[in-house]
Amino acid sequence: MASSKRSANLLSTLLLLCLLLLAF
Repeated sequence: MASSKRSANLLSTLLLLCLLLLAF
């Protein structure tokens, strides 16, 4: 459970970074 939660958090952060890069 913890590992899946961590991976999900990592995915969300990566998506946010991609969106920020696209914004610029």
